[in-house]
Amino acid sequence: MLKRFLLRTICSAALMAVPLLAQTSTKSHAANSDMEAWRSYKLTMPKVDEWAVSNRKLAAYMKAHPQFRMNKTDIGDAKSLTEMEKRARAEAPGAVQAIESSGLSFRDYWNVSAALMIAYVAAQYEKPGMPPPRDILPANINFVKANQQKIAQLYAEFGKLNARNKQ
Repeated sequence: MLKRFLLRTICSAALMAVPLLAQTSTKSHAANSDMEAWRSYKLTMPKVDEWAVSNRKLAAYMKAHPQFRMNKTDIGDAKSLTEMEKRARAEAPGAVQAIESSGLSFRDYWNVSAALMIAYVAAQYEKPGMPPPRDILPANINFVKANQQKIAQLYAEFGKLNARNKQ
């Protein structure tokens, strides 16, 4: 339940990002718009802190509501963030409320999630002398490097929350 929701939504962001980063000509306008938002979204520690609170509150909500299921449709197959938000608000309003209770909007939650994930991966695989990726805001890569320990701890914490909720 929680594990599925968190895993599907995180994977959805990743799966939406990978083809968009490839710059294929079959991108939809909405998906392209989402990727542009992720590319230009500037990460800050206050936003990452709010995102972390959102993740904790979402995990608590999901644990408190084990009956929660995404049976009718899976928001993970949404073609855009707008579609995902519309479906989540209709099918999972409690989860959306848990996310937004930190002060982030649903959209900002996903912008932080995607921008952080993309910059984190880029920072992990960056090699000396390698030019910076064109599709990732250099300030975000620098932000991740400067806060790598805290961000790694957050990812580890959320991995443990997800593992606990599998049981």
